[in-house]
Order: sequence, then C-alpha cells, then structure tokens
Amino acid sequence: MAGVDPAALVEVINDAQAEGLAVQVALYNVPAPVERDVAEICAAIDSIGDVGAALRGHARDPTRPPTRATAGDVV
Repeated sequence: MAGVDPAALVEVINDAQAEGLAVQVALYNVPAPVERDVAEICAAIDSIGDVGAALRGHARDPTRPPTRATAGDVV
C-alpha cells in the first residue's frame, strides 16, 4: 500500500467502531413507549372536566348545544 499510512486507517476504523458502539448504547437506553388503550385515554380526558367552564367560572348548560367560536371571538 504505497502512500497510505496504515496507522491512519487503524485510527479511522477505531473511531468508526467507537461511534457505532455509542449509537448502540444510545438505542439500547431509549425508554419503552407507554401503551394506553382508548378507554384509558377517554377516562383521562373526562377526568379533566369542562375546562372552559372552569376558566369562565360557570358550567355549560347541558341542554344547550355547544357553540362554535368565530374569527372575532376570544376563546
């Protein structure tokens, strides 16, 4: 191998192996996703309650359908 320094190749290979090992360690340490079913998600949302009413200081009339905000409304 005329003109190529074998020590330089060894250093590049060692660096690549170290980087690969670091990536493997990082991937191994990724936390597992938390799985929730639809019922759990719905229960969590329901437990929050009527946030809008709480912010306004009164509850929404359940007999009246919800209204839609228009461009000029402050929500």
